[in-house]
Amino acid sequence: MRTSALHVGMMRGKEVNRHDFNYALTTAPATEPVSLAEAKLFCRIDTTADDALVTALIIAARQSVEKQTGRSLITQTWTAKLDQLPSATTFNLSYRPIASITSIKAYNEDGTSNSITVPNNIILDGQNGRVSLLSSAESITGDRLSDVYEIVYVAGYGAAVAVPEWAKLAIKQMVSHWYEHREAAENGVAVIPLGAQLLIDQNKVLSL
Repeated sequence: MRTSALHVGMMRGKEVNRHDFNYALTTAPATEPVSLAEAKLFCRIDTTADDALVTALIIAARQSVEKQTGRSLITQTWTAKLDQLPSATTFNLSYRPIASITSIKAYNEDGTSNSITVPNNIILDGQNGRVSLLSSAESITGDRLSDVYEIVYVAGYGAAVAVPEWAKLAIKQMVSHWYEHREAAENGVAVIPLGAQLLIDQNKVLSL
């Protein structure tokens, strides 16, 4: 059985990189950072005939911004999994900022799991997407051959009013461009306009 020695002092200065995890969206955002009315105003759309299309473009633009930047805009829940037990006790996660850690578990082939008590045994640096286990954290084991280690967490800036303006502007620019070039977008050729791409690039999470 594989084991994990979860003691901060043992792996000082080391951490599990965010790209080592497999991510799954557990609970999607309940709303969008940009409302239908805000998008239509930016795009100068007067008709309601294309409301469904504009709504779909807003969702697609938000997802693109989140994926490219490694940030969550509206409150949502993510599950990050590793195929092997970690060799470090600090985890660097995508889709930040992280509001809270729901659970940290290691799974066995028989379906049972072992958990670390949260939040008592962790230090959370939510803005930087970093979770560290305290030396008091339980040592947990798991022998599942894949997805053995799992961190479930709530991420996002909160409601739309808390989302940074750069993200809202990037979404609006993308929606406007895709709406004007809807045939290309519908055929899967959704080019991101330069202005939006610059905003995204300036706000990407840097790998450590």
